[in-house]
Amino acid sequence: PLDSRAPKSAKYEAAATAKGEAADHESKAADGDDDDPEFDALAEERRTRLQFCSTEFYFAENVGRGKLPVIRTGALDKRVTVQYRTAGVLEDGLESTANAGGDSVLGEGQLVFGPGEAHKSIGFSVVDDASGEPMEFVRVALVSIAGDADFGRVRVTTVNIVDDDVWPGP
Repeated sequence: PLDSRAPKSAKYEAAATAKGEAADHESKAADGDDDDPEFDALAEERRTRLQFCSTEFYFAENVGRGKLPVIRTGALDKRVTVQYRTAGVLEDGLESTANAGGDSVLGEGQLVFGPGEAHKSIGFSVVDDASGEPMEFVRVALVSIAGDADFGRVRVTTVNIVDDDVWPGP
């Protein structure tokens, strides 16, 4: 017969330790204890984030319609809504040069991400005028979120409208 007082094997101890750590990790998750850096990293990885996929987009003036992709990363299991609008003067002091209605039709609105959806686009119109002019731009910002999510790194993007007419220069 085996002696119950004999030392446990290293394999058994490792398995018991792993089970204990998993149980401890689960209890911290249930208790909301976020002092564990490993738990914080996992929670952060699963956190839903919304952002543009680029800081700049270029559209020819004669494109007609354009789309600005917004991506959602992290947990995709819940509904999340993000509001967007054209942005005026930002921290860098640059003011949009594209005139609303005259160069583009892009104002404000919202995108609704349903469960499982990771990609949406903001659609807008580009007005093709006959006058030659330098490249113009408008900024679009993600301004608020309804639902359990945060903004990602690219919260503002620049839409550059490249003229297709001959520009005589300054």
